[in-house]
Amino acid sequence: MQPISQAVARYLPISRQVHLELPGHGRRPWDADTTLTIEGLARDVLEQLKFKNVEHELENSILVGESTGALVLAAAAALIDARPLAGLFGEPPLSNGYGMRQVRLSLERQNTDISSAMQNVFGWSTNENRDFSYLFTDPKYLSLIIHGLQRTSNNAVPVHSVIEQHEIDAIPSHRNLLTCAMEGCGHRVLQNKRQYWALMLKSVLMAYYSGEWRRTKIPYS
Repeated sequence: MQPISQAVARYLPISRQVHLELPGHGRRPWDADTTLTIEGLARDVLEQLKFKNVEHELENSILVGESTGALVLAAAAALIDARPLAGLFGEPPLSNGYGMRQVRLSLERQNTDISSAMQNVFGWSTNENRDFSYLFTDPKYLSLIIHGLQRTSNNAVPVHSVIEQHEIDAIPSHRNLLTCAMEGCGHRVLQNKRQYWALMLKSVLMAYYSGEWRRTKIPYS
């Protein structure tokens, strides 16, 4: 997530970036004591923020998350009823259905403690149907859901989008919610097109908050 947050910080007056890692992800080791549900992971995120002494700064923050991390950040903000400036969410799985077939197969093949735990998170170990769209149906802050439109994987797009169009269509219209799709992109659409989404976020924020930043200079490279 660091390249994405750096892209956002390039175009917005952000004084500090806080990077979080879920158990078994990045450089953080697997922690068998963590409750592996979306809400359990959200509480883990809040504990990390408390440890970094920034738990009270969510009101003036921009949340940036991809995939499961996007779900967890949205859940964390909801747990403490925080209202960040905005949330930039890349391909958050809205269910554990057909769109997640590639992820499910990958986890089953890995056969590790963390892969088994993640299968529990998404309900596959018990063959449950799970809907995560509730995290975005009534957003209290400006929320952008970014998703790709690539439905199958290929050499150029090895991981297809995990979001089905009918899942997006089923989310009620809300003044705080903006959904954005991009052709030719899959699950890593936020990561791969981060400069584009960072600029879009800035434009949307300027409009949303009635032009608080009246004059800006956007560098190109």
